[in-house]
Amino acid sequence: MLDPVAVLTIIVTAAVAFAVAFGVRPRQRRWQPRVVQGRLRPLDDVMRADFAKSRLMNKGEYRVFRLAEEEARKRERGDLVFAQAPLGEVLSTGDRQAFAAINSKRVDIMIVAKDGYPSLAIEVQGAGHHQDNAAERDAVKREALRKAGVAFLEIHHTHKDADVRLAIRATLETGRPPPSPVPPLVPGPSVTAR
Repeated sequence: MLDPVAVLTIIVTAAVAFAVAFGVRPRQRRWQPRVVQGRLRPLDDVMRADFAKSRLMNKGEYRVFRLAEEEARKRERGDLVFAQAPLGEVLSTGDRQAFAAINSKRVDIMIVAKDGYPSLAIEVQGAGHHQDNAAERDAVKREALRKAGVAFLEIHHTHKDADVRLAIRATLETGRPPPSPVPPLVPGPSVTAR
């Protein structure tokens, strides 16, 4: 009696040899999007959509970003400045719920020391910043950063460039934000970049 595995091996080998000898190719299927768990794959979603570029930061955030870059460069210590830094990438904790609370949050500007660790997080408070649950979001960021030993500096959109530079410089030097008062949250003229 023949071994069933041997018979199957002979049949498959013969079929492959026939296909190679006579150039038989499997029929190609027309491309159709593959549905995964009731929806299209992400690549299919992207292929169907139109995209346009967007600003990474608003004008006020960009103004402070440029000032932070200048101050970091002046220190000549290898600090790098990043925009829209995700807290889940620079903070860690063994508490899954606490990590979930900060994982999707970002800070406007993050200064990272040459060793790769964050040293200063900057939030720019624009004219419309204190709407919805912004105070709660900032409190979560502030507390997580404080516990990790990362300085947190709030810059109000009405702060003058010289004051912003001084606050960034002082915070980078001491590791603590200066006791500079954040202006009261009343509408005021916006300071433009110089």
